[in-house]
Amino acid sequence: MNMNFKSLYIQMFDENSSYEYKALLNENHIPDEFEYLNKQKLQYNKKVYILSGEYDKKVLFRTKTVRLLIGYCVVEDAKSKPENMHDWLDKLYDIPLDILEEYPIVISDFVVSVDYRRMGYGKYLAEHIIHDVYSDKKISLHAVEDGVFFWDKIGFEYVEGANSVMVINGDGRYA
Repeated sequence: MNMNFKSLYIQMFDENSSYEYKALLNENHIPDEFEYLNKQKLQYNKKVYILSGEYDKKVLFRTKTVRLLIGYCVVEDAKSKPENMHDWLDKLYDIPLDILEEYPIVISDFVVSVDYRRMGYGKYLAEHIIHDVYSDKKISLHAVEDGVFFWDKIGFEYVEGANSVMVINGDGRYA
């Protein structure tokens, strides 16, 4: 499904916008691969970034503007977790605790709809997160499957001795 979107939007949701988050999910068709969005609890400085696109759809004799969810990203700050959670943070993210200490901003979930992969939408969302929102922060993630190649192209590097863990420094990135 190749859609010509007239505009793209990235919306951020956190614990202060959970009502708007639920409304967005209720108003839109949620693709199967986005099922995890309904399970997200916006707490402990967790943020969900949703990429959507608008396009015009002909409905009977008129044109209606429709918004379609393209992808999402969940970002968490490991340092903002309560002290009693530090014991299992490395299990939660599958990232060793010493790396989480140095690279506390964690991209814990990143999904682009199957219909919109390899079209630049994932790169658009990822670059917004790492260059605009968290440009001065050290970010870590656990890359899986074909995501490894994607994150390498975005600028993340492997951590030696940590299976599939990738990081990017806050230094040297541009906003």
